[in-house]
Amino acid sequence: MTHARLRRLSALVGWALYLVAGVGLLLHWGFVVWLLTGAGMLAIQWSHGFGRRKSSQ
Repeated sequence: MTHARLRRLSALVGWALYLVAGVGLLLHWGFVVWLLTGAGMLAIQWSHGFGRRKSSQ
């Protein structure tokens, strides 16, 4: 009985670790994607502003 309970507990712990790792990876990659898109948008805005400034002079 205790052995089955221990096995069930270890399975639950394994699933919990798996979920935590999955969420952590998701958040990590979400952050990386957010950083990349933010940098890309900033670069686009900067290049547009630079081009406008260059043409106005």
